[in-house]
Amino acid sequence: MKSVIDRTPSTALLTDRYELTMLDAAIESGVAGRRAVFEVFARALPPGRRYGVVAGVGRVVDALDQFRFGGDEIAWLVGEGIVSEETGEWLRSFRFSGDLDAYAEGECYFPGSPVLTIESSFGEAVLLETVVLSILNFDSAVAAAASRVVGAAEGRPVIEMGSRRTHEQAAVAAARAAYVAGCASSSNLEAGRLYGVPTAGTAAHAFVLAHPDERAAFAAQLDAMGTSTTILVDTYDVEKAIRTAVELARERGADGPGAIRLDSGDLLDQATRARRLLDELGATATGIIITSDLDEYSIAALARAPVDGYGVGTRLVTGSGAPTSGFVYKLVAVASENGRLAQLHPVEKRSPAKHSLGARKHASRWIDEEGRARVEFVRPVPDDAESAGAATGTGSGGETAAMARTVSGRNLSGVPDDVPDELPDGWEARELQRRWIAEGEPVTDLPSLADSREHHRWALRELGAEAFDLHPGSPVIPTRYGRAPGDPRRAAPGERPLATVSEIRPGAGRPVSDAEDRDGERPPDLGRGRLRRSANSLWPNAAASSAALLVVDVQQDFCEGGSLAVAGGTLVASAASGLIANEAGRYAAVIASRDRHVNPGTHFAQPGTLPDFETSWPVHCVAGSEGAEIHPALAGVDWDAVFDKGRDEAALSAFEGRQGSGIALATWLLDNGIDRLDICGIATDYCVRATVLDARQLGFQVRVLVDLTAGVSPDTTERALREMAEAGAELVGDDITPGTVAGMLAEQLAFDDR
Repeated sequence: MKSVIDRTPSTALLTDRYELTMLDAAIESGVAGRRAVFEVFARALPPGRRYGVVAGVGRVVDALDQFRFGGDEIAWLVGEGIVSEETGEWLRSFRFSGDLDAYAEGECYFPGSPVLTIESSFGEAVLLETVVLSILNFDSAVAAAASRVVGAAEGRPVIEMGSRRTHEQAAVAAARAAYVAGCASSSNLEAGRLYGVPTAGTAAHAFVLAHPDERAAFAAQLDAMGTSTTILVDTYDVEKAIRTAVELARERGADGPGAIRLDSGDLLDQATRARRLLDELGATATGIIITSDLDEYSIAALARAPVDGYGVGTRLVTGSGAPTSGFVYKLVAVASENGRLAQLHPVEKRSPAKHSLGARKHASRWIDEEGRARVEFVRPVPDDAESAGAATGTGSGGETAAMARTVSGRNLSGVPDDVPDELPDGWEARELQRRWIAEGEPVTDLPSLADSREHHRWALRELGAEAFDLHPGSPVIPTRYGRAPGDPRRAAPGERPLATVSEIRPGAGRPVSDAEDRDGERPPDLGRGRLRRSANSLWPNAAASSAALLVVDVQQDFCEGGSLAVAGGTLVASAASGLIANEAGRYAAVIASRDRHVNPGTHFAQPGTLPDFETSWPVHCVAGSEGAEIHPALAGVDWDAVFDKGRDEAALSAFEGRQGSGIALATWLLDNGIDRLDICGIATDYCVRATVLDARQLGFQVRVLVDLTAGVSPDTTERALREMAEAGAELVGDDITPGTVAGMLAEQLAFDDR
């Protein structure tokens, strides 16, 4: 039987069939030769993750260099009827001739980050989707897991040792990605040969079992590898093995072996006992290495143990619960005619829950005065501005080779001066993309693996301590979208929100700064978060202006009699019901959010412990329980949509919610043309606050119906109202009178203005 395996290094058929069938049809239609831009981004991070890590770009560069169609590949494609003979001839001379810009390996990324951009002809670029995504999705998933593991190890070295738990070639890629993200070494020798990754490893249980006893095995190992070797001591009796290893090392002139390894049992107890014994024997310099199906959580649990290093395998090479990064490869711009200088036109996908944002992007990370990353700022680059930037070496494709170049000043470097979004005083913008391939050729100054490793350490430090928190949460920094120069939508009074990529996990209620507002000013009639008395709290011509009413978490457990009751919750339910009954027709949509917990982890106080009402809470709003249902006063409401949140983690903002079909709130609002929100609900100082701040951050115009909210306490409610007002939300209601919290805040804001 003839082998079907061709062992040439071509990567051309590491792809999906539809890439070739699209090319075949595009050649027939004439589209194949048109200038096009494809972008790789993630709509969301894996659930609960705070950041992602880019890895594999160097491997993509190598794969594109090897992307060739030889005679055998072409004959098979034509013979199978996948492509025509004409397309076969086109493939025969295929060489990628375009440009590739990407984030540095080791860089952190967030939802919507344009991690990689390819500009070429449509025919060339469309072929590359599968090979690019297969590399980036795997390598970046491993790198993110490795980064979390290394962070949990708190400076103690981590050995990547997962080769036997994945495909043989994936094991090499995993070792490379793990090294970029901070692992000290790998057990994989091919990664050492190909990429220079330091390798580590001594002996397994089989080596001990092959000898008459441990003494013979340890003696052979010490003689062959030297006294600095690591001895595996848990094959039989750990204490006896440690004594034997120390004794044999002393016979060879050392106080003890370099390290011992523990691979089973109660690791905390074993390590503690081993350290005590080693010290008693005088082997104080002998280290302790722990292995045995570790991940970031088990390593964090060993933080106080006398451990000197870890070996991590299965969980690391499988992404520690997130085996893929969720990257997608989307066409974002295409020319309407052939030619390398043909004008690009933005295109974007509008499918529910799968939006893409059209046009090539410029990305920078905004860094505050203390060196902390605050915003991932992404904006479209018009084709004429992009060409001008490339000509002057300042555009998204003309950065210098420095991976970590930081640009000072108020305006983003490489962004035309008339872009209204400006940096706050004292902040800096760090460019995120650099050129990797220019006109089909890899650039000469590509970073080394050591450079990428150092870059990750530096990028992670920018994110601050929150990035190392292993509890599920939202991305450490928000992704903000700006307008392109000359965008006709920017002056429209009801303009569409800045954030147009679905699946963005909002920034946990981070307020929008003055400097982030369009045109350097607040949108019309939002002012500085003005409070005012209003007999009619609806937007003028609400339906025409695409306004929606959002009722946040008015559920039985949050009202009087519930497990986490807020005083006034029942009144809020009644008032909201009355508003909807009388005025629903003036809104384009009436929607609600609900807490819907299934297994939210530490969000619920553990059995036998009291909640601290900061990080842990009484059990509430459990899916399927009566307390999770919307208050009976609102039972008759015909909701246009309901968004559930918090299934497996704490979730305050309604923007973390999804419909049963999986559509996120931000996506649903955009699909339905909503750009203004009236927000009410429970509690003012928690879920309402987080929802309002996220809505402002995403660019929605917001009004808070203060009468239709209830807060947990006056102090926190006052702070929340002030925070919402300063973020640009308008607080309205009939009851903003002297003596109320809102009234006092109104007086204070008026005093501040004077």
